Amino acid sequence: AYQHTLQRMQQDIDIIERGIPIMAYLDQIEVQLVETKPMNLLSIRKVITPEEYTPIINSLMDRIGREGLTPAGAPMTLYHSQEYNPTANDTEIAIPVKEVVTGTRTLPGQLCAKSTLTGPYPELRGVYARLQSWIEENGYTVCDAAYEIYVGDPRLEEPEALVTEVYVPVKK
Repeated sequence: AYQHTLQRMQQDIDIIERGIPIMAYLDQIEVQLVETKPMNLLSIRKVITPEEYTPIINSLMDRIGREGLTPAGAPMTLYHSQEYNPTANDTEIAIPVKEVVTGTRTLPGQLCAKSTLTGPYPELRGVYARLQSWIEENGYTVCDAAYEIYVGDPRLEEPEALVTEVYVPVKK
């Protein structure tokens, strides 16, 4: 993790030395307007720190195996806190499943601003900044909890290869 941070700092220094605005890379982040489909989620919602995500995902996966449920998508995180707090956030860890059982809920289909990051999770900050500016520039407002879908498996892939889809529900 430190190696990646040092590498990123060196890239930022190089950018500044070339006279390019430090946030210019945000313009490269593509934003799409998409209509999502409803999903049935097996989830746990609590006030947690990022270090608690993996144990919760593992407990959901254990339950899926124990009860013979059918996964219908990649693990995801929904952020219910209004503001990000590094010590603890109202967070919902979820895995889409086909069956409706105790502990599942429907995430409705909705209009979302969407961006995809290929790279390590700390770079998601830039994706959120770009989504926020796009939403404001295009006359939308955020209307529900933003969420991330983890297409790649961090246990198997290098951080630079991880794919994370970010969805922010919006309305005009």
